[in-house]
Amino acid sequence: MTLEEYLEQLRREYENSNSSQPNLWSYAYAQRNNNPDPMLANAEHYLWGLKESQSNPLMGLFGPILATGYYGGKKTGLLGGRSDPTLDQLLAGSKGYLAGIWQ
Repeated sequence: MTLEEYLEQLRREYENSNSSQPNLWSYAYAQRNNNPDPMLANAEHYLWGLKESQSNPLMGLFGPILATGYYGGKKTGLLGGRSDPTLDQLLAGSKGYLAGIWQ
């Protein structure tokens, strides 16, 4: 499944569920606890960036820099995570930050 397909599926599921999660990112985060698919991790990173830049537009500008730092921290072992760091996660998160500026 592609990133776009996962995003669409998550949006559909979230809208049709009685989820107690406050937003789509929280819903995707909860789904990742049961599904280790790397593409779902990419969607989660995208939605985090989107949520953050929508709540604070400056994050849209500086978020890709922060995502790069997060990637580096995970890659060097300074930060933990549920999945190994990948460039796809970094790019998905950066896309999310930038998409939040235009939405």
